[in-house]
Amino acid sequence: MAKDVELQIRQIFSRAQRAVVDAVSAKATKAVGEKAVEIVRRRTRLGYGATENFGQRSRLKPLSSKYVAFRSTFSELYSQTTPKRSNLTLTGQMLDSLRVISSVRGAVVIGPKGARDDEKTNEEIAGYVSEQGRPFLFVTTLEFNQLFRFYRQTFTDLLKRARVGYRRK
Repeated sequence: MAKDVELQIRQIFSRAQRAVVDAVSAKATKAVGEKAVEIVRRRTRLGYGATENFGQRSRLKPLSSKYVAFRSTFSELYSQTTPKRSNLTLTGQMLDSLRVISSVRGAVVIGPKGARDDEKTNEEIAGYVSEQGRPFLFVTTLEFNQLFRFYRQTFTDLLKRARVGYRRK
């Protein structure tokens, strides 16, 4: 009887250990990175940025009147913006290019990738807008909490799939 209990405990620990390895795998962290991309993209399109990691969100710096006039006459203005809205979407290419750049156990790096129609890279444009007072590639405290909840849900699902009894108290 004691050996049966010991065997069951070993099986539970073995399953839990596999679930933990899965939870910090590149696949699991990439899912968190993709969620972070979605959050940053949505916040920025709404006209908010973040000046530092775990800081507060703040409105993006307003557009100059000269730039608003240019956007008013620009024929390829992104459909989800207006000429006066400061949300880093003249054409939408930079925000649409946000991707998970790397996903290594426990660490995720997100950023813009690829070339643009105007012969610049999306990385160059992201650097330029940040230098001009519109930083956006950070995660605020509230967004981090949202990502943590997403990860915790993913981890719980992995434990359930591994058939490890897990209950939150």
